[in-house]
Amino acid sequence: MKARNLVFLALCLSACDPTPPTSNDAAHPVDQATPRPPDLVAAGDLATSFDLAAPDLAAPDLALPDLTPPPDLARPPDLTPPPDLTPLPSCVDTKKNGDETDVDCGGACPACGPGKGCAKNGDCASALCANLQCAAATCNDLIKNGAETDVDCGGGGCPVCAVMKGCQKPADCFTGVCTQNVCAAPACNDKVKNGDESDLDCGGSCPPCALGKACKADADCKPDFCIAAACASPSSCADLQKRVPATKSGDYTIRPPGQNTSQTVTCDMTTDGGGWTQLLQCLPGDTCIVGGKSLYNIDWLKSDLGSIAPDKSYLLGGSLAGLVDGGHFMVRVTDTMAQKSASAIYPLNMQTKGYFSSAMLYQSDYLPTLLLDSDGGAGQRPLRICWTPMVSPFARSLQGAAGLSFLGRTSVAPSDMANTACDFGPWDAQMLMRDPALSTLSTMWGMMPVANWGVQVYAHRVFVREAVAVPVTIVAVGKSRNWSDGTIARSCLDYLKPPPGARSYAGATGSGIYAIKPDTTLPQRDVYCDMTTDGGGWTQVEYLTTDAEGYKNAYAAVASDTVLGTLSAGSYKIAARALFANAADIRYSEPAMAITDSAVSAWPQDFKCGLTADARSKFATPGLQNQPAAAVECKNLANGMVSPRAKFLNYQGWAGCWTGPRLWIGLVASAPDYHGDYCADCVVTWKCDATIRGVYSTVADAGGNNQGSGAFWVR
Repeated sequence: MKARNLVFLALCLSACDPTPPTSNDAAHPVDQATPRPPDLVAAGDLATSFDLAAPDLAAPDLALPDLTPPPDLARPPDLTPPPDLTPLPSCVDTKKNGDETDVDCGGACPACGPGKGCAKNGDCASALCANLQCAAATCNDLIKNGAETDVDCGGGGCPVCAVMKGCQKPADCFTGVCTQNVCAAPACNDKVKNGDESDLDCGGSCPPCALGKACKADADCKPDFCIAAACASPSSCADLQKRVPATKSGDYTIRPPGQNTSQTVTCDMTTDGGGWTQLLQCLPGDTCIVGGKSLYNIDWLKSDLGSIAPDKSYLLGGSLAGLVDGGHFMVRVTDTMAQKSASAIYPLNMQTKGYFSSAMLYQSDYLPTLLLDSDGGAGQRPLRICWTPMVSPFARSLQGAAGLSFLGRTSVAPSDMANTACDFGPWDAQMLMRDPALSTLSTMWGMMPVANWGVQVYAHRVFVREAVAVPVTIVAVGKSRNWSDGTIARSCLDYLKPPPGARSYAGATGSGIYAIKPDTTLPQRDVYCDMTTDGGGWTQVEYLTTDAEGYKNAYAAVASDTVLGTLSAGSYKIAARALFANAADIRYSEPAMAITDSAVSAWPQDFKCGLTADARSKFATPGLQNQPAAAVECKNLANGMVSPRAKFLNYQGWAGCWTGPRLWIGLVASAPDYHGDYCADCVVTWKCDATIRGVYSTVADAGGNNQGSGAFWVR
């Protein structure tokens, strides 16, 4: 536009000049002194841009006119240098330039990551420049870097921060509480499990935790206990006593096994070591009736009647059923007028559990029973539990060797004759205790005379104490021995080598008299056990000596269930069929001379024979004349030599005076009798007339008859 205007101006000046041209104008240039319009002068010297001479008429210029605009003479020329088109440094140009310490980072650019170049700590995201290279942020570099919320803590995988350190969220703090970006101290109401709390805002230095909350110690749960890392009530009075041995008798809260809630019970912490949980209470004024139901006419282990109260009858059998699984139960009868009491403590085993539930047996075996009275009397006596189904399965009594201790009340005094057969007449629903040694109620128990039995002045209570998880060992009970939990082993070997579990051959060990129960259908029996010879575990099933008892024909049937004689008082025999059924060995021994007591420590003549399945079958099905013998191997325990003659065993009878099972070990005679020949190392039990004893043996007497004593054992 500027050039176009200059051309226009030039053309205008040429066309509008008022001076007429002359013929000389083309030959003479315009005088430089000729005045110019003021604006043209001011615009500059046109002579430098325009040729004002007359045109050359000789040769017309047919070329296009020069339209180049003249310079703008109205303003000075633009002296600004051309711009520098080189791009400026930036933080995203993928080049290390400017004050960057590495490509696009450091200096005025964002901080550099680990491994990038740096000049100072500020060049690095970790704020740590080492040897001109950015180091990675760590949780121990003493710098707040990375995702840390304070120096070396919070975020970024670093440890949580301590109180008063910076934070962004609760997880940054050790206490779990972030308040205004600062970690707060733990409190018992901050709704966070922190500090020394064992659970949310409880335990430790905070208030005790409720039942079911987590705990580390009993102090976290007071007055309850920390059981399996959770606050819980003790499971029984015995459990409470174990945790707090100084606990006195009284009412306490427990949570019995199998129950979801706790309940209050009465605990006896003194009798026989304490730990008793009361299951039943029957007071005279209530006649053992609660809610119209008799406490003795229902299944105790499925029923709860009433609630615990010092002056009311009640039953907690259903809720305490989990405690009736081993241990002991105690029956206590109190004379409410004389303020005296008597207690009987029984083992809780398969036999006595029937006492608490429906009766499967009407008479138990004799049980080791501890009798206690408030006057200080105490003693172990063998008692049995009896009851009659004629009235209900819960009208029971405890029968001793002479007389009874009763569970059940009658309005008619029972006769002693009936007592011995467990035929008690029409009992109703209360309990009485009777001294087993007397025919009338003993004043040592604090009882009233028989004529006053119907007065109902007796308070009755039943307690249970579960088995304590301690090793069961062997204890002496009178002249005999049994397990410390009151149970009886099947044989001497079962005491010596009990099945794996809590029992151990410890305590009152060694050879001597033990109580065994070979068969559940038979009563327990005291026997002599040899716990040392050939490894021990021998049960003495028969002993014969030079007394009139030993001439009885039944001694020939060694493996029968016939019971003869008296232990430690001459010849005797126990029921042994069950012991022979799975015996591994049979043994025959003779002492040096005739001895009345079978507790002999040395047996000069001593033979052991191993029993095969074939040999055991002879005892299971004793035959007559034509039962083939079983092969056995017998060893002389005195010298370890295997007998060349005692090679066969049979248990059979013959015709005539030899009928009935007889044991023989020796050489085999020919068929059809298969009876043993009489020989050295042979043993034959026999009886044919009143002058010959029941054992023939050439072990001690080559002539045949045993002139001294002899014993048979099984293992």
